[in-house]
Amino acid sequence: MTDSTATDESAATTEASDVEAPVRRRRSKASFAAGLVLGAMVGAAVALLLAPERGTDTRRRLRKRIRSVRDGAEERWQAIEAVARRELARRRR
Repeated sequence: MTDSTATDESAATTEASDVEAPVRRRRSKASFAAGLVLGAMVGAAVALLLAPERGTDTRRRLRKRIRSVRDGAEERWQAIEAVARRELARRRR
C-alpha cells in the first residue's frame, strides 16, 4: 500500500464517520424519546391497574385511555406520513 492510498483511505474513513455521527445522534434521541413514551404508557397502565377502584371501572378507564392514545398516535402518524410524502414529491421535482 502506498502512502497516497493510505491517505485516501484515511480521508474516506474520516468523511464517513463525519457523516455517520449526526445520524447516530438522531437515532439515539429517537430511541430515548420512544423509550420515554413507552415507559410513560406502561407506568400509566400500572398506576391505573393498581388504583383503588373497582376492577371494572379501572378496566373501562384503561380501555378508553388506550383507545384515545391509539387514535392520537394514528393521527400523528398520518400527519408525519403526509409531510414525508410532500417532501419526497418536492425533492423529486
